[in-house]
Amino acid sequence: MDLSNNMCDNLANILNGKGKFENGICSVTIDRHDIQVAIGNKPFHSLHHMFNFESPDAGGNYLITGELVLLEKEVSGIIVSLANAGIIVSALHSHWLFDNPKLMYIHVEAITNPVNFATRMAQILKERT
Repeated sequence: MDLSNNMCDNLANILNGKGKFENGICSVTIDRHDIQVAIGNKPFHSLHHMFNFESPDAGGNYLITGELVLLEKEVSGIIVSLANAGIIVSALHSHWLFDNPKLMYIHVEAITNPVNFATRMAQILKERT
């Protein structure tokens, strides 16, 4: 199953996001309009989860990487859910010094079927954010 524009659209639909297929990579973003945040007392609106689906290798495995933007209170539940789904948490950090409320970013990775990943991730996001 090779990546294509149609498959990218399908992954974006599963994740309830927007897909873009370019140079063999499907990128999906999911806006977080539910968070109101300021950085240095200025409203900050560029809040979205991002996932990249790479083309499969000879064995049919896809490398999938992503970044989740979360409120601090969402972090522990998301980490447990990701671990239970077999999704690797490769980083947890903050991007901003003066954000209010505090945002945290989790980087994830998996080598798996992209539809299975998107389905699991969509369920985790629905339950945890």
